[in-house]
Amino acid sequence: MNGTNYLDDPNQSHVGYLTHHHEDLLAAENMVLGAIFLEPVLISELTLEPLHFSVKRNQLIFQAMIELREEARAIDMITLLYKLEDEIENIGGVSYLSNLAAFCSSAAHIEDYQRLVLEQYKVRELKRVAASFLNEGSMEKAESFYQSFIKMQELGRTNGTTKKDLLMEIYEEMYEDHGDLQGIHTGFESLNKMTGGWNKGDLIILAGRP
Repeated sequence: MNGTNYLDDPNQSHVGYLTHHHEDLLAAENMVLGAIFLEPVLISELTLEPLHFSVKRNQLIFQAMIELREEARAIDMITLLYKLEDEIENIGGVSYLSNLAAFCSSAAHIEDYQRLVLEQYKVRELKRVAASFLNEGSMEKAESFYQSFIKMQELGRTNGTTKKDLLMEIYEEMYEDHGDLQGIHTGFESLNKMTGGWNKGDLIILAGRP
């Protein structure tokens, strides 16, 4: 993955946290933003927040994408340019947005890129609070570091039901033994087992591919 042409000026990065991994980090951030250009609906599945991005311009772009989603508007070059018209110079102009839109060829691995962005954000935050503790050495700063560590451990974890969980629930329900036929015979034994037959109040939709 070559993100060299799209890297930000180092002056826009968080001072003190540039590492030899920063180019890869920016590539991961750009892949996330590029994937949203490809499939805007994916932004609703991300746990990322603007502050998780390492450079200001990517923070501004992601924030604009979130606002467009909340307004139920399309997320594309035109809507983003309109949304960011007052910040256009701060994000590197139209060319930077164009490069982002072309940066990602597939959105299939967006969760992997999100994980990389989150991991590096956690490292930056822990370095920041650790430096504060080392500079002052107080119990208050030690507690702050401990709380930040716990918070970073929880960041990105979701307790909600995933798509895979929902599909497994549907699958198990379909093949659950419903016992004796309760409704009208469907004409298919396997379908009778899945549904218990057609029952009063059922919404039945018959569909098939030609």
